[in-house]
Amino acid sequence: FRDYARWLATRENVRLHLCVQSGTRLAQELKSLSLPTLEFPSMCGPLPVGMSRRLARFQDELEIDWVHFHWKNDLPLVALAKSLARRRVCVIHSRHMDLPGPKRDPYHWYMYRSIDVFHAITRAVALQAMEHLPIPRSRIKQVYLGAAAVTRSPEESRLALRARLGLADR
Repeated sequence: FRDYARWLATRENVRLHLCVQSGTRLAQELKSLSLPTLEFPSMCGPLPVGMSRRLARFQDELEIDWVHFHWKNDLPLVALAKSLARRRVCVIHSRHMDLPGPKRDPYHWYMYRSIDVFHAITRAVALQAMEHLPIPRSRIKQVYLGAAAVTRSPEESRLALRARLGLADR
């Protein structure tokens, strides 16, 4: 997430705002970006009403359009904030791990229905979401995480490096 936030902060058409757990290594590393940041003292828990009010105000005051979170334990915070905010936000949840089983009870129905886009990083996670979560299939998207394309060094640079390292020519 740290590298993704740094990359997003360089985009001209993106206004990035952060919400992080205070005192963490991530919070410290993202301070250098000098972005509007909301910090919470600890993990959220099953009904984080106070923290959700703070997040809703943050969203309203900064006119935030999109909330993107990765950690499933943040779902209650984000879902409650969405319902408390005056401003309508689009919630995106990226899921990186298997889903342990069905989440169709009233609590999970409320929480997962707040998600506008469920971003699954593999086909298996997308299929599990379709089977186990109360999210319409149209909101479940499979998007592989990417990496920048690698370009080869020019031949003469590689040969010079091989010679400097004492490696045989191929």
